Amino acid sequence: MYQLLIIASIFVPILSSESHENTLSSSQLFTFAQAQSFLQLKPEWPLPAIREVTFKFRTDRPHGLLLFHGSISDVKTFPLYELYVMLENGRLKIIHVFLNDQDETFFIGKGLNRDKWHHVTLRINPGTAHLSVRVDAHEMTVSLPSLSHNPSYGIVDNVPETVMYFGGLDPNNYAANQKYNYVRFIGCLGNIMFSQSGNPLSPTKIILDNQLFHGCVDQCEITNPCLYNGRCINHYTHASCDCFGTGHEDKICFSADPVSVTFRGYSYITYRVYDWRDRVHSEAGRISFSFRTFFEDSVLMYASGEHPSRNYVAISLYGGQLHFEINFGDGPLNCTIGYSLNDEAWHTLTVLHAGKDVSLQLDSRWHTSLLASGSHHHLHLDPEIYIGAAPKKAKGLKSREKFIGCLRNFYFNDKNVLHSLYTGESGARYHSMFAAEYGCDPTNVIPVTFPLPESKLVLTMPSTKKLELSLEFKTLQTNCVLASGEIKTESGIGVWELLLHKGVALFVINRSPMEDPALVWTLNDEYSGKQLADDEWHHVGVSYDSGEVKLEVDYRFASKAEFTHPLEFMSQMILTTSAKHAERGFIGCMRDIYVAGDWIDPRTVVDTKQVSGKVSLDSCLLVNLCNNPHACEHGGRCYVEKGETYCDCEKTGYTGRTCHFSLYKRTCEELYLVGYRKKGVYTIDIDRNGPLPPAHVYCDMGDSGSTIATRVENNMPPEMVVRKAGMKSFSIDVTYREFTPEMLQSLVKHSKACSQHIKYECFKTPLGLRTFTWMESSGSSRYITSIGSQPEGCKCAQNKACANSSLLCNCDIADARWRVDEGEYTNSNHLGITRIYILQPEDLEASAEGRLTLGPLECVETDTQEYVITFKTWNSYIEVPGWRRGDIAFSFRTSNNQAVLIYQASMQPTHGYLRVLLINDYELSFEFTLNNKPQNVKVTSRRKLNSGEWQQVWVDHDSHHMRFTVNLDFAMVDYGESHGVGPFEGPLYVGGVPEHVAGDSSIKEGFIGCFRGLVINDVVVDLYKHMTRSESAIVHGCQPSCASNPCQNGATCIEYWGSYVCDCVNRFAHSGKNCETNVNINGMTVVVPKSYYHHKIEGNKTNPVLEQNILLSFRTFEKEGILLYAFDHYNNFVQLHFANQKVFFTFNSDRTLYQLSVDVEDISKGTLVQVKVERQPKSTTLFVNDKNTTEDAVIRFVDKYFRMPWHSGENLETVFPPRGTYRTIEHSEMFLGHVGSGTETNLTKNGFAGCIQGFMIGDKIFDLEEAALTINPDEKYGILTPGCNMICDSKPCANHGVCIENWRENSTACDCSLTSYTGEECQKDIGGNFDGLTVLTYIYDDEDITVDMQDNVAVRLAFSTDAASSLSHVLLLVQFHVRKYILFGITEDHSLFVEEKLSNNVIRRQVKTFNTWADNNRHWFYFSWKSGIVTFIVDGENFNPYIQFIDTNTELFEGTSNLLHVAGLPTNIEYPEYKNFKGCISNVMIEFGDLRLTPLETAFGYKKGSLDKIRVEGTVNERKCAAFARVSQLTATLPSNIPPEIQGPEWFPEPPSTSEYRSIFSDMAVTPLESISRASNRVAAVMGVLLIIVVLALMFYIYRIQRRHKRQRLGEEYEIFKKGKRRTVSGDRSGKAVSFSPDDDKIDDYTLSSQPLVRFHDSPPAYTPSVSFKKPSFLPSEPNGGNVPFNPEAPTDSIEMAPLRSTSSQELEWDPAGAQLVSTAMDDMNPDESEKQAEGESDDEDGPLPELKNQFAPLASVSEVTINRLSQTFA
Repeated sequence: MYQLLIIASIFVPILSSESHENTLSSSQLFTFAQAQSFLQLKPEWPLPAIREVTFKFRTDRPHGLLLFHGSISDVKTFPLYELYVMLENGRLKIIHVFLNDQDETFFIGKGLNRDKWHHVTLRINPGTAHLSVRVDAHEMTVSLPSLSHNPSYGIVDNVPETVMYFGGLDPNNYAANQKYNYVRFIGCLGNIMFSQSGNPLSPTKIILDNQLFHGCVDQCEITNPCLYNGRCINHYTHASCDCFGTGHEDKICFSADPVSVTFRGYSYITYRVYDWRDRVHSEAGRISFSFRTFFEDSVLMYASGEHPSRNYVAISLYGGQLHFEINFGDGPLNCTIGYSLNDEAWHTLTVLHAGKDVSLQLDSRWHTSLLASGSHHHLHLDPEIYIGAAPKKAKGLKSREKFIGCLRNFYFNDKNVLHSLYTGESGARYHSMFAAEYGCDPTNVIPVTFPLPESKLVLTMPSTKKLELSLEFKTLQTNCVLASGEIKTESGIGVWELLLHKGVALFVINRSPMEDPALVWTLNDEYSGKQLADDEWHHVGVSYDSGEVKLEVDYRFASKAEFTHPLEFMSQMILTTSAKHAERGFIGCMRDIYVAGDWIDPRTVVDTKQVSGKVSLDSCLLVNLCNNPHACEHGGRCYVEKGETYCDCEKTGYTGRTCHFSLYKRTCEELYLVGYRKKGVYTIDIDRNGPLPPAHVYCDMGDSGSTIATRVENNMPPEMVVRKAGMKSFSIDVTYREFTPEMLQSLVKHSKACSQHIKYECFKTPLGLRTFTWMESSGSSRYITSIGSQPEGCKCAQNKACANSSLLCNCDIADARWRVDEGEYTNSNHLGITRIYILQPEDLEASAEGRLTLGPLECVETDTQEYVITFKTWNSYIEVPGWRRGDIAFSFRTSNNQAVLIYQASMQPTHGYLRVLLINDYELSFEFTLNNKPQNVKVTSRRKLNSGEWQQVWVDHDSHHMRFTVNLDFAMVDYGESHGVGPFEGPLYVGGVPEHVAGDSSIKEGFIGCFRGLVINDVVVDLYKHMTRSESAIVHGCQPSCASNPCQNGATCIEYWGSYVCDCVNRFAHSGKNCETNVNINGMTVVVPKSYYHHKIEGNKTNPVLEQNILLSFRTFEKEGILLYAFDHYNNFVQLHFANQKVFFTFNSDRTLYQLSVDVEDISKGTLVQVKVERQPKSTTLFVNDKNTTEDAVIRFVDKYFRMPWHSGENLETVFPPRGTYRTIEHSEMFLGHVGSGTETNLTKNGFAGCIQGFMIGDKIFDLEEAALTINPDEKYGILTPGCNMICDSKPCANHGVCIENWRENSTACDCSLTSYTGEECQKDIGGNFDGLTVLTYIYDDEDITVDMQDNVAVRLAFSTDAASSLSHVLLLVQFHVRKYILFGITEDHSLFVEEKLSNNVIRRQVKTFNTWADNNRHWFYFSWKSGIVTFIVDGENFNPYIQFIDTNTELFEGTSNLLHVAGLPTNIEYPEYKNFKGCISNVMIEFGDLRLTPLETAFGYKKGSLDKIRVEGTVNERKCAAFARVSQLTATLPSNIPPEIQGPEWFPEPPSTSEYRSIFSDMAVTPLESISRASNRVAAVMGVLLIIVVLALMFYIYRIQRRHKRQRLGEEYEIFKKGKRRTVSGDRSGKAVSFSPDDDKIDDYTLSSQPLVRFHDSPPAYTPSVSFKKPSFLPSEPNGGNVPFNPEAPTDSIEMAPLRSTSSQELEWDPAGAQLVSTAMDDMNPDESEKQAEGESDDEDGPLPELKNQFAPLASVSEVTINRLSQTFA
């Protein structure tokens, strides 16, 4: 302990982060182990010079930046130059960047991440354009094409400034561009030397060493966590333990109970050694495991490389022997060792690979070595290794059957695979329909499950005259077939059957296919008396030989009989069914199947063509298929149909084959993103497809720009009285709406911030935290003793602002005034309060009271929406680690209609890929592979995907389906016979894809926009750390260019994320980049109709308005008028006018008139009408707003005067200038607003009144304001004012009323006809609240309703309600005394109907909208009948209603008086199908011609003297009805399989339950917490001191004993070694076997023998099980009781080795003299010590094995071989 403290005190100051210019020592080493470790140097290394750098490094990581050299000059003055030297997949990678499009990449070396020192020398000759690199003994020289045409980088005078970094770049220095992404180096690096222009190598100056440790620091020397001699492994950032050979496991080799796993033939394990991007070449490794089995054939382990036929390791059992095969790429090396390995005993195999040598040790009995003779000796394995099974295309296996038995101590290098599986590490996966079975429970039988009557197994045997069948079974079927087959008899082809009949075993022979009882022979079970259909295991056997038939049950009861007819058994036997009784198929399990002298191994027949229907190996657990734990999820109800399981997912909130896929979003924020904007209660699923169920929450959607909150309500009432005189101590159990504590914490975990408010109010009652009050939460088992998440007490104590500054809370003063303590819990351990303890102080006064309020849990922003980036160009992208498993989700926003969103690349042709592509405004395309076949699924979104709003995408899958979701829309793909998608192994590209990877993708354009929330398998991907510094086209955050609202004049900003475009509202009047220029600002108001502006030009100069483009806009409330008229002395003219909701342009071409017209809606409602006339030489186009029309007519003027100028089209002329007999003087005139000065028109009576704006002739603006101000009487007539200022622009009319402006009187009026309101400003609402029982009747008998008035009826009415019903509601009934009526109401299916008898027929008109009327929002309708023409407007929309003629009796509604009934039917009309209305009705108006009736205004006294017309049944109160609903931004309807009412109901919880609190400390002066705290502190202090003393003493004692013992034993063994060293090596080392065996008698430790101890027999002992109707034994019978005797005289071709000592556990201790191969392998596994040798040691790893001196010591057992070279002990 003291030593550790000394080391730590020395170690800490070594970490530096200093900026200085010290000189670097040539022998100086640095450790890079921090997040921002880097070394910046400033060498004399000019680019044009021949330059060289040397350094050495060591690391255990496959990736890392070693060196970066780059120019920091502006790329405009000098091309981009960068040099990268990095590790990639354990190889040295050099990237030379010069000129943007010419990057050169080179690789050298393999397996450089094995934590050995490697020396690197890099030399660049810019003059010859060559680069040389040497790594250890490997050297390479390559040419640099980028310098071939630019020698010396094209530098003549100014040498660009450069920077150099080792280990990583400075994140705060952006001078370097850094084109390529990199991984920071972790490890040791040093001995850095530079040279340039042939000068000697020398050190250089250090600019900055940041977060570096000086020297090469071994974490194992600082603190070794490994117990029991576990080998400590230095990872530079931390240390780990290799527990191999210790007999212990876990992270620190503490557990002495190894994890074992039982395999039953239907499961296996895969272990991901590394990720695909980390795949390296390995020249050394270790595989070791122990196994135990009854079965002689099975797969033990398999691993393959990139090319399975070339690179693999295969270990299998075959015939009870172990077969090993390895292939480095030059052909297989294999051997077979051991025998009788299926004897139920534990056997241990250890495989060591070191260069070209491969050593195998099996138990303490067999050892062999293999030598690779080819050029390859590296393994380049794929990431996943298989344990207990192998893929279909696996090479080198003798058996392909899944393993049955037990495994333990499975090591792959230093990783304990089974312990990783047990602890839930992501790399280890157990593949089975059931959970992993830990512990060892071996079995010698394999049950076969037949879950369906049609399931069957067909066995083939030779045709014979004998039958021998034995099997065990269990079933609940009393009548079923166990086995059957065909026979040949003298009567033809017959059938034999072994079956159960009423639970009794029966053997039947039918000599004919016909049902002839005379030909049927039966043998019953006569002796057992057992009913075998009891779901217990039973045995049945049948044999036939020479007419003797024997039927045996449960191995004891045999029935015998003679069959006298000859027969021959055919070659097929069918288990579980027969052709004759297919309906009596067997359902249950069978095992120990013995047929014709052979035991059937079910593994060899299941999943083959011999099986029909569903047959499985599952330990007889799935006889009922619904017993599969994965059959249905989330409470779905399982059922079986056509042999497959299905799930009823109704009311679960999930969908899919197994109810796996959630129908709900995770949070309120996700709901908001897909369009929901209304606050209220919603259903969410916080873990989406996870185990937690959906639940209701309150979503506060916030105002514009505010955060979205997810709120979970609890059952605590506000201001709950918790303390009062006479109350007892109690605890309160707080529950949350449908949320368990686990769900609360899940919500907290996935949110950026959560809070929960708490408040305590007191009057003469103390709060007493820790004493009288404390809490428990869902986030921690510890008590909470604060009001808020401050360390203690209340918030006021933080700044001593409590009522008593010496106390922790205001309410710690129990005085006679109300005080308050409140706070916010924000710490995750405090959130979700679930229990509150309230203790009552003694002697409370009668007036004392304490109140407690606990608010809901409120969370804002999900953590999944972190890491937002913006792509500004189409060719930018980032690369992140690929999608391996689980689900994937992300969000994006864009303006493009085509882009690559994500691209999961494939590394191999057999690997899967996934592409998510935006293909148009509304569709995403998902391209992927399914069973190695390309698939394409398109999902159409109801929301526009390139609108610039956030869109959400999910891809999730289970064992049956893959679901693709875009916002609210999804598509599901059924895998069918495939086993699913993938595997996905390559990198994942975001925002685009490299051109060489894109392949056959239908879209290759990159993404421009914002991207965020990339979540893979519930892990949020940090996009920021994958961005390169030089990629300026990708930036942090979402930075839309439109965020600053650059567009003016109401223009829409179109986002391009690196730029923007303004879409002008008026493309004719607005111009400029931001639509900032508005010609319509210049205007003139024609105040009085027939006012005009007149402009006259004297002379023969043509007015340009006659031939150039014309642009103007106008606003008016008139229905017709002249806008522009211009003519000349030859009568050439142009004319703009409007009439009949159209704009006209009339002109002449020579002597022919043409007229263009465009329809314009609402032309007389004061809205702006934009007009442009575009004149082309051969055509003229009229644009009005967004419409246009064109006339093909050339611009051609009349050049002579004619009194009658027009040949055709003269009827189009509506303005007539004065025309005399002779032409007038040369001139041209133009009128705006009207015509005058002798010019006449028949177009309009009143003339134009309104605004004319933005008048342009050609490209010149005509100044209308100046024209309006003219005082020349020849130019202005009437009243013209400059500008266009309308009172209606201030929107004086409420509730969407239409404003009508009177220009002359400068006043306005409101048209309220389509608002449902009345009053001058459409603000008046006179209504009544009806309770569903009340009817208001208005009597208008005194009104004379003429026939003409009855043909001109109109009704207006507004209403609001929240009442839904299964019956129809009556809104209004209008009765006439002439037996006519109109009935208005709402049906039960939310349709609005009108039933009318206004003629001889009764007609029902019905309108169905997408909305419900019972939403408590305002709705209204307008209905008119005018001479049989019906108008029906509902909520402002004109409907063409569905019409139905009524044939039923309607006399009840026919009027005999003139009556109006509001909100229901009077009591004299009994019609049970109609119900009175419950809600608000307002502004009821009925018109008969000019007669207007307003019953509610009359009823509430707004019309005096008319109250006698009102009769009320019930009570009605005046009120204003609800306002219109806010226009929802959710325009899409919900998917059909999501509940249509996504908003949930309100919650009315039961009050929280309370329990009386009794404490064992109640009679003491202190509270439980205080007592426990004090006692705990005392006990902890005493125990801590004792523990430290004991540990120190024990450590010192163990250290002394162990050190002395090791020195003594190793010294003795070394002497033995020197005396008895013996080594015989065959000349040919390729594949020679080395074998060991112990003597029969116990051998003393390290006693030498002159004889080899074991040799292989020519063949292992034969094993043939004896078959009878006794339960078979699978124990092999070895000679002499199971031990193999060794024959000292037997010949051997083995390498002789020294003897080994024998132990009871069959463990092996090797003699050092014969273990050079293994020692060398272990040196490679733990190379630390070899690095302590001299600097001059050879790096040639392919040479002969060196002679090892003084380095041998006994190794541990085969299952516990220590990798450490024990020479460390001597050091």
